[in-house]
Amino acid sequence: MSTGGAERNEERLAAPGLWPCLNVRIDYADSSLTKYLYEWRFSSSEAAVSRAIVRGRRMPMTFVQACVLGLFQGVAEFLPVSSSGHLLVFKDLMGLSDVPVLFDVVLHLATLASILVVFRKRVAGILVSMARWIAHKSGEADAENLAIVPPALVATFLTAVVGLLVDKVDLGSSPKLVAGLLLVTAAILVASSRLGGGTGYRGMGWKRGIVIGLAQGIGVFPGISRSGITISAGLASGLKREEAG
Repeated sequence: MSTGGAERNEERLAAPGLWPCLNVRIDYADSSLTKYLYEWRFSSSEAAVSRAIVRGRRMPMTFVQACVLGLFQGVAEFLPVSSSGHLLVFKDLMGLSDVPVLFDVVLHLATLASILVVFRKRVAGILVSMARWIAHKSGEADAENLAIVPPALVATFLTAVVGLLVDKVDLGSSPKLVAGLLLVTAAILVASSRLGGGTGYRGMGWKRGIVIGLAQGIGVFPGISRSGITISAGLASGLKREEAG
C-alpha cells in the first residue's frame, strides 16, 4: 500500500465468498492520519456479519455494549451522579471512540419518555390548567400548576442558551476531566444537603427560574450532574427539598 504525502491513494477491502452489504471507500493523503474503515458483509450461508478493520486501535460499538450503556443511562439519569460523565468513562473503558452524537440523543429521548410516563398526571394537570387559563376559566385549584409555568419557561430558555455557549468551550472529554468535575458535583451536593426547606411552587418567580436555568445549563459539562446541580440551585433559591427534586 503506497501512502505518499502528496499522492492520494485508495484502498478497498475485498472479502471473497461474501455478499457485499455495505462497501466503504476512503481516500487519505497522509499515513500519519488515523482512520477507521469498516466494511460489513453478510455471509450467503450464515446470519453472521464479517467485520474488516483496516486501521485504528478501537472497535466499533456492539449491540451488547449499546445495551449496557443504555441500561446505565436509565439508572444513572435519575440519580445526581452525572450520567453523561459516567457514560464517557464507560465508553473509554470499553475502548469505544467517535460514538455518534445521535446515540446520546436517543438515550436522552428514552429518558424523557420515561419521565413523561412517571409524571404523566402532573404534566397532564399543568397542561389542563394552562388550557383553562387560556380560556379564562382557571381557578384557585390551578394556581399551583400555573405558578410553575413562567419560571419553567425561563429556566428552559436559559438552559438552552448556556448549554450552547458552554458547548463551544472545548475542554475535551478525558476521564481525568470527568473525574475532576465529578468531585465538583460531590462538593455541590454536600453543600446543598445543609440547606433547609423553603417555599413551594407558588413562591417560585422568574428570578428563581433564572438561577435554575443557569445551573442546569452548566450541567452540560460531562461530570457535572444536571439533576444534582438543578436540585441544589432550587434549594439555594428557596424551594422545598421535595419540590426542588
